[in-house]
Amino acid sequence: MQGYLRSMRLLFKDEPVVPIHGLPRLPILKQLLICLAPWPKGRVQGPPGVFLSDHGGWLNDMSNVSQFGV
Repeated sequence: MQGYLRSMRLLFKDEPVVPIHGLPRLPILKQLLICLAPWPKGRVQGPPGVFLSDHGGWLNDMSNVSQFGV
């Protein structure tokens, strides 16, 4: 089994994971960094009018998607 896994790693060029050095490797500090980090404030940026349109419901959305052949 180990030989099979080794050959799969070689096939997909899977590199060994390098551990994170420093304070972010500790789970408590990592959680504090995520919770206390200054995240961007404001609205989501996108092309004009994209987030202003109202969708017509699930069935209408599905019919629109099926028109594209998806």
